[in-house]
Amino acid sequence: MKYKDITPQSISDITNRELVSLHWRMHQLWAQRKLKKVNRIFIKEKHSIVMAEMKRRGLKHIEHATKKAMSGLEAYLEGME
Repeated sequence: MKYKDITPQSISDITNRELVSLHWRMHQLWAQRKLKKVNRIFIKEKHSIVMAEMKRRGLKHIEHATKKAMSGLEAYLEGME
């Protein structure tokens, strides 16, 4: 899914795994925002939409900044299968 296509309606039908992966991609985009010249407000708006859907589904927010978090994300995604 393209970032510009993220709306409450467009993500309501994706799987939990896809939603968590999309959230991960949002954090990657945030980390590279200067390099990719992406508007901070755009990223925050899209992240808020993704977070609202995760909250609606009862999915937890995982910090993505550390190596430990990466292994936690992998375990979390594995548990969704």
